[in-house]
Amino acid sequence: GEFSWFDELKPEALDTINQFRRQNVRLGLISGDSRGATERTASKFLPGTFTFVFGSCTPGDKARIVDDLREQGNLVAFCGDGLNDSMAMTRADFSISLDPLATSYPSVSLFNPNFLLLLPKIFHLSRQLDRQIRFNLFWAALYNALALPLAMGMAIPLGLAPIGPEIATALMVLSGSSII
Repeated sequence: GEFSWFDELKPEALDTINQFRRQNVRLGLISGDSRGATERTASKFLPGTFTFVFGSCTPGDKARIVDDLREQGNLVAFCGDGLNDSMAMTRADFSISLDPLATSYPSVSLFNPNFLLLLPKIFHLSRQLDRQIRFNLFWAALYNALALPLAMGMAIPLGLAPIGPEIATALMVLSGSSII
């Protein structure tokens, strides 16, 4: 006789992975399931969805894969649904637990699977926030590079008087209001 057991993919997981793919996020599939089962799961997605697919992984294997990815300079997010993922989750930069019992490690615990649909949006917003912070830092550095020498009187040889505290204050207010 033969007995087979297959987990069905949740529709929200399919949607989440497709949203990440549209954002050009590199995705991998690491599973403790057999290689054949893991490859069957991966085949339900468009070719090229996953950068790598590993099946028959022990918890130690999963942790080593996360370590290797981080050593290559990647930021790693790991989403797991059980205690067998905890070692890999503690080594990832960001972890998401789908199991309310497996929360003893640093992670975000998501007990509502519909929250999976928000992950790509959260990821996209964090990228936008990072870009905005870098933009603001650039303008703040440029402001300081121009205003500080003027305040110190370094432009006196050019015929410009040092700016006084009232002008410096106005420039700071202008600088602060121009940062988005």
